[in-house]
Amino acid sequence: MSTILLFPPEDSAPWFVGKMERVQAEQFLKEHGRQREFLVRERATKDGFYALSIRYHYSFRHFNIDPTADGHYCMGTLTFQNIEDAIYHYQQNSLFIHDGQHVTLGQPVRRRTRPSESIKQHV
Repeated sequence: MSTILLFPPEDSAPWFVGKMERVQAEQFLKEHGRQREFLVRERATKDGFYALSIRYHYSFRHFNIDPTADGHYCMGTLTFQNIEDAIYHYQQNSLFIHDGQHVTLGQPVRRRTRPSESIKQHV
């Protein structure tokens, strides 16, 4: 039985960082993230819509996670009951292919401080 994850979960999910712009996510991943570490953020331009941001080599990739009319979440061509299910799926299955290698999600980026606090220090 799958657990229903209500959003936004705030501090209950280690990968959720709240509302954050893409450039802030990249800065946070650059400073604190390792290869394949990721975070999920609420998109700054669209309330209730999310994005998964991942660090890979010296760059970053961003994937939209959009709510559906029936309360699920769509990421690419797949639909998931909740965002936690999407994360689990892409930890086991290829999220994208880079130079012929299938890339899966690693672990959530470890937060030493709240991302919003860390970003404010650099602005």
